[in-house]
Amino acid sequence: MDRPPTEADYGEPLTEPCRRGDAHRPSTVDFPVDGAPALQTRAVADEIPGYRLVGRLGGGGMGEVFLACQLFPTRDDSVRTVAIKTIRTELLTSPRHRQIMENDIRIAALLHHPNIVGILEIGPADGPLYYTMPYLKGGTLADRIEGNRLPAREAATILLHVALAVEYLHSQPTPIIHLDLKPGNILLDDDGTPYVADFGLSRRVHTVDGKSVTRQPGGTPEYMAPEQFNG
Repeated sequence: MDRPPTEADYGEPLTEPCRRGDAHRPSTVDFPVDGAPALQTRAVADEIPGYRLVGRLGGGGMGEVFLACQLFPTRDDSVRTVAIKTIRTELLTSPRHRQIMENDIRIAALLHHPNIVGILEIGPADGPLYYTMPYLKGGTLADRIEGNRLPAREAATILLHVALAVEYLHSQPTPIIHLDLKPGNILLDDDGTPYVADFGLSRRVHTVDGKSVTRQPGGTPEYMAPEQFNG
């Protein structure tokens, strides 16, 4: 699944890729691409005003994610490092993929919780479909636990913060079900604080005849709740 990028995705430490006064310099970071579609997506992202691309962080079946400097007040001044997520250009005309991207934006933009990845800026309705988000350096929980067993206290702390984020989602006036909660969609910052990410498959729960229902099952099979398969 697509998710906000982390330093682990990039492959090399990037402590201060955006420094004040360096935005005029050409990027020295390679942009690995996977064929012409990814190259076209990079070209679209490179035209987003107010940002300078530093490198390609990765991509999934639907989108590309780039590390970028946000520029202000001129193109010679960088104020912060962000990640830009854009939909692949060849999928712009796909109603299904566009709906997933728009759903990610619509839900995440309304959420304000210390353990949920926030959206910083959304592209204009009549322009390229993109949004920016904080650039987190701690990797994903999947990276953290790969081949390693977490100390009990650290595991309990992460679980507590994630549970608080899920409780917040479920406590909304119209509850939100993430549907793709898994280690790969939990990001960590420098000190290991977890953040829930990627709301592309999330849905609001509506009540019909006293029962809470969603439209249809969704998620990554090995992490889906068993009751989803019961109809």
